[in-house]
Amino acid sequence: MASRTAIRFFLSFGAIVGLGLTPVIGQGVPNQNQGASAKALAFEVVSIKRNGDERRLPRFDLRAARNGRITVEAMSLGDLIRFAYPDFGRRHQLEGGPAWLLTERFDVIATFSPEVMATAGPADRPTGRLPEPLLEMLRAMLGDRFKLKVRSESREVPIYALILARRDGRLGRNLRLSTADCTRQTVGGEICGIQGDSFSRLRGIGVPISALVSSLSLAPDVDRQVEDQTGLTGTFDFTLEMTEQTDAGGPVRRLSTFALAEEQLGLRLESRRGKMGVLIVEQAEPPTPN
Repeated sequence: MASRTAIRFFLSFGAIVGLGLTPVIGQGVPNQNQGASAKALAFEVVSIKRNGDERRLPRFDLRAARNGRITVEAMSLGDLIRFAYPDFGRRHQLEGGPAWLLTERFDVIATFSPEVMATAGPADRPTGRLPEPLLEMLRAMLGDRFKLKVRSESREVPIYALILARRDGRLGRNLRLSTADCTRQTVGGEICGIQGDSFSRLRGIGVPISALVSSLSLAPDVDRQVEDQTGLTGTFDFTLEMTEQTDAGGPVRRLSTFALAEEQLGLRLESRRGKMGVLIVEQAEPPTPN
């Protein structure tokens, strides 16, 4: 089955592509009774169909958002919840719900008035956070079509703190301050943000350390929340090569994220305790018919 962490989506309104991006920890859930407001935003037409193609990678396509349309392919309800509630976007922050929450996948086409986006800011390229009007409409759709109800809690749990590995503060060979101008669509033919997947290779251009932290949280051998305690500010370029061949022509194996972060980036994942916001799914049902 396609990896749940290799989520491909198109950001902003050009061809901005990122993989598996999620934002920082949050502490609360937006009011779910927004429907009571006469000015509440909602999609005008929504089509939801099950997608049984296990080879298809999940995709959230915003390229036509300025024209009043978004397209989702092969995403689970759990994936959609993480997009709708980005402050709880990491895999450790979603609990509860039915057994199919992360296994049943759906295609969604939603349309809305282009005027909704007229005053909206762009999607956050480094983190993948959607513009606020889309967040509100996505939450409303999940409540209407999937009968979704959620609540949040804050807990003290074991975490990994991302810290500088060297006493002199020097960074690793694959991490450096960025000079990329991310106001442009491309930088030297490349796109600002993170591309790759959480198994083999990640490449970041013009991203804050928080975006790198989110990507490390998705690695298959990182079983806890990761928090940024590096003290690094600004934006960075990085490359994380995570696989090697066992011998010439042999199988590829994935290397330890912990060792790679220290060797290639000059950063260390250290075990500590800390606060984590958790989103608990109290109710979810299969989508209502189109």
